[in-house]
Amino acid sequence: MERINQLNILRESNATLRSDCETYTKRSRELDTKLKQLSAELEPAKEQARVAQAELEARDVQLKRLEAESRRWQERNAQLLSKVSYVRSVVKMWN
Repeated sequence: MERINQLNILRESNATLRSDCETYTKRSRELDTKLKQLSAELEPAKEQARVAQAELEARDVQLKRLEAESRRWQERNAQLLSKVSYVRSVVKMWN
């Protein structure tokens, strides 16, 4: 009789474990589906972020180039002003 009780308990335990396993397998599939859906929804935002990052990097390069060009023009302006000042002083000496 004890053996029959143990077998009944074992059978019930197996049934419970199988049921739990099916429940968790179903839940796992649902979560996998949800993950794929959310990943697909997130992809456009990722692409926008990549595009924005590329634009930002391009603007940084352009800004550095323009800053360097501005410095060159400032130096050229200073040289020309220096020459004009020199020419004026020479002209004043001769007058």
